[in-house]
Amino acid sequence: VAKIKEDFSLAKRLDIDVTNAKDLINKAVTAGRERDLKLAVELVTQGESEVERSFTGFVTKEVVTLEKQARDVQTSGIDISGISSQIAKARVASVGKKWAEAVTALDLAKGNLTSIASEYFGAQKGLSSIKAVIEDAAALRIDLGEGRTLYEDCLKATVRKDWDTAKMLSEQCTEHFNKILPAYIANEMRKAKTKLLEVKMMNVNITKPVGHLKDANNQIKDGDYGTALHSIRLFRDAMSELEGAGSA
Repeated sequence: VAKIKEDFSLAKRLDIDVTNAKDLINKAVTAGRERDLKLAVELVTQGESEVERSFTGFVTKEVVTLEKQARDVQTSGIDISGISSQIAKARVASVGKKWAEAVTALDLAKGNLTSIASEYFGAQKGLSSIKAVIEDAAALRIDLGEGRTLYEDCLKATVRKDWDTAKMLSEQCTEHFNKILPAYIANEMRKAKTKLLEVKMMNVNITKPVGHLKDANNQIKDGDYGTALHSIRLFRDAMSELEGAGSA
């Protein structure tokens, strides 16, 4: 039980769900206090199995992600032998149910990968946020002008595994969005407030759209215009639902 509780602490740090295992161990402790040792042992065994299932799933997912990232980085001519070694250690530790050792190895692999491939991670992060803006802009029928071209060029660079260029293009694309989105969002915020007053007269619950509008306002203050655009899109969707309900 003491060993498993250490695993629980690690699981909490990693945000791994071990709810079922905790329930089993609590029942085992109760059974032990009541001198029902056979039941206590059975419950501890079941708890161990649940912990193993949860941690094995976590480690496997992390390993698969790291291996893919390492392969992508390797195509750029970067030596990933140190990363591969740590991933192998994580696998071995996982088989031996040494979860702390597995997590330490994974953390080292991530650290090494980040230190030698900052351009790769910068490109991936930038591309993800840009893609979200592109999708929201399409739904809201916003002309992004040069932004779409920069996005397509960024995609081509990632296909070539040219992470330096991809990162540079993603940054240029974000700068472009930050120039054209504020005016659009400000206009949408003004229209949204007017729209809310109209819908409020319909005697419907406007909590959901108001929440999206508040989110957008906070994101604008933080200079996060891409996320603010998404909140505007959610606001519109929520308003459409209310208007549909009102007309029905």
